[in-house]
Amino acid sequence: MVVGYSAQASSSVVDWEQRWSREARRKQLPSLHGIVSKFSVIPGMIGMHGGLPPSDSFPFTSFNGGLTDVGVPDVDDMLEICDPKTVAAAQQYNMQPKGHAPLVSWARDMVTSLHKPATLNPTLPPPAAPIGMEIVITQGSSAALDSLCRMLLNPGDAVLLEEYTYAHVVEADLLPMG
Repeated sequence: MVVGYSAQASSSVVDWEQRWSREARRKQLPSLHGIVSKFSVIPGMIGMHGGLPPSDSFPFTSFNGGLTDVGVPDVDDMLEICDPKTVAAAQQYNMQPKGHAPLVSWARDMVTSLHKPATLNPTLPPPAAPIGMEIVITQGSSAALDSLCRMLLNPGDAVLLEEYTYAHVVEADLLPMG
């Protein structure tokens, strides 16, 4: 049995489609996403659309990063991006809703290796197989909390909070929603 996993939980999969806010149900990919996705793979194509500078204008040639002493043996805690196309893509505006794919993949592997959550571990046998949760890269915790509020709450929805809570979320996200 996986720590933190309940056999009872596996029989009741959450139907997220019924939980989305009205705003979240109206969301769709912007038209620029389709244009960029369709034409950016053509060799020699010069994009005349706004917002995507040419890759030779980026200052970095590689990225290296890692975690300090994760405390788990045999965990690759380093992220290295050296391929020129991947380095250019890492510096470009990201068109992927979950975040830059190599970074998301590294973060997913890191969380799976360090914490072994049943929801991310693809090697678990049924009924402990993943139930659809994923890693998403955001601009920070405030942006992530704002996105969650907008996806799950409609204006006027009641929210139960502890007496001592993160005031920024209340002031910047919940109060403006009504």
